[in-house]
Amino acid sequence: MNNIVSLKFFIFFMFVVFHFFCVRCFSLFLCSLFFRINNHNFIIDQSTNFLFCFYKFCP
Repeated sequence: MNNIVSLKFFIFFMFVVFHFFCVRCFSLFLCSLFFRINNHNFIIDQSTNFLFCFYKFCP
């Protein structure tokens, strides 16, 4: 049980660190997300868009 809690904390910590170092990427993701909502186009899902953003702007 304690191992599962530490694993969840580790994933959360990596998530926070990732966003801290990739603010530009994350803001671009949000921008594209709002752009898609405004255009009523939900063909590309959010996770795919975020991965594309990560590979393009976060080497």
